[in-house]
Amino acid sequence: DYLFEHSEQLKNAALVMIDLDNLKKINDAFGHDWGDNYIRQCGKCFQENVPEKTICARVSGDEFYLFLYGFDNQEEIRQRLISMTSIMQHRTVLLPNGNKMNLSASIGISWYPQDSIYFDFLKKYADFAMYQVKRSAKGNIQEFDPDVYNRNASEEQQRKQFRQLIRREELRYYYQPIVSAVTGKVYALEALMHIDLPALKSPEDVVKLAREEKCLHELERITFFRAAEGYVQLRENGDVRGDELLFINSIASECMSNDECREFNRKYGDLQPQLVLEITEQESLNKK
Repeated sequence: DYLFEHSEQLKNAALVMIDLDNLKKINDAFGHDWGDNYIRQCGKCFQENVPEKTICARVSGDEFYLFLYGFDNQEEIRQRLISMTSIMQHRTVLLPNGNKMNLSASIGISWYPQDSIYFDFLKKYADFAMYQVKRSAKGNIQEFDPDVYNRNASEEQQRKQFRQLIRREELRYYYQPIVSAVTGKVYALEALMHIDLPALKSPEDVVKLAREEKCLHELERITFFRAAEGYVQLRENGDVRGDELLFINSIASECMSNDECREFNRKYGDLQPQLVLEITEQESLNKK
């Protein structure tokens, strides 16, 4: 807190989030005493190879924070961290089985004042950068990228809204008339998914997320029931004649279960002669 209240001392600074690689592997194979030794060796390496103006703290079992401050530019800090990482990767610990294991850590960096002037935000950004490393190539250094962070936040918001949409079965459908060019008569209606959520706008996004979240089947079931329900409502309100064909988009790789088909027949059996399935092109045909 003192340093952030006297920002003239900070100049250019970096908050560095360090997550030790391989600790769980050592704990599981040889026990926590050997894991603790690995932690001590890593901590010693940090202590011996960081600049004078550095605050070093162990956060949890395998996590450390370094705060490097008082530099004229970022490149000085960057080179110090690269040097520390190189030294670390050349150090080893001897394991009970006689093998040697190199020290390794995944490192995320956020910059003061470029990324934020507030510690809490710097911490959040350094954590994010570090987890980007853990998910891709452990043992590397990753600097915080606001574009990636914002994109990730937007995608997570999309997923949250999608899960709620599926859980509550809140999909809505609009009905596009299909007109005969010969008679000018509306002979069919196509049920089109309508999405209007802050982070989720298009049916394409819904199908993509359903594929990624492994719930294409749920989407297929909800589509059939909601599309039929909406058409029946239009018919009861007198907004359609009631004899139009009903086009429903169906996912090629999915079909409703026997129980779901029986439930659909119970509710909308009278519609079956009017149903026309349009197979979506995004999914391959399930031949089972």
